[in-house]
Amino acid sequence: MRLNLLASPNEKFLDVVLQSLDCNLVESIPSEPYLSLENNVLSFHSPNFKKPFSFDPFSGKTGFRLQRYEQEGLLKKALGNLKPGSVIFDATAGLLRDSLILSNLGYRLISIEQSKILGTMLLVGLQANSDISGIDIYIGQAEKCAQEHQFDAIYFDPMFETAQSALRDKNHRIISEILDIESISNDNQNTFDILRKCSFQKLIVKRPVKSPSFDNNINYQIKGKSIRYDVYV
Repeated sequence: MRLNLLASPNEKFLDVVLQSLDCNLVESIPSEPYLSLENNVLSFHSPNFKKPFSFDPFSGKTGFRLQRYEQEGLLKKALGNLKPGSVIFDATAGLLRDSLILSNLGYRLISIEQSKILGTMLLVGLQANSDISGIDIYIGQAEKCAQEHQFDAIYFDPMFETAQSALRDKNHRIISEILDIESISNDNQNTFDILRKCSFQKLIVKRPVKSPSFDNNINYQIKGKSIRYDVYV
């Protein structure tokens, strides 16, 4: 997978991108999907969307949730007596929405993203925002990483499982296109089964409130109007 990258040679994080992604530097806008690096922001551009897609931890839904992170009552109940400072493995980093909340709540995060494009966006975004701390980003397979390391807790949030659910959110549609470009597919049940066998104090699984559980042997559930947390200890 070789991507076109529109960037000035003087961009601060160009080496970070080139070390993570196989890119072909270009000087003009390509007709096919491409990446751009400008003002310390790595963006994905597609002719299927009017605006580029990038990681900004302080805008949109992520920024709103960060401003009110102390009000994350459901998540705090799911965490229960897990002590601040504990290490949580976020098996589905995505746009780091939950990792950032968990970090603000005082936990140490190891967040992994299987997409090299998304993972590199996160790496650039965190390095460009040096005031964000407590989160380490890895790019690779969650199943492999979880089996090789030990964590106090594992957090698993399958981003979407059907085309219908993905269509409800523009970011999901763009991410779906990125995953297609990288030929990435998910088997959420298999990922859960592997995570379930790992070492942890608790495994927290975020689900749409009406979706079936991955395993019926749940220790407790925290339910909201649209989502719930299945907790295994």
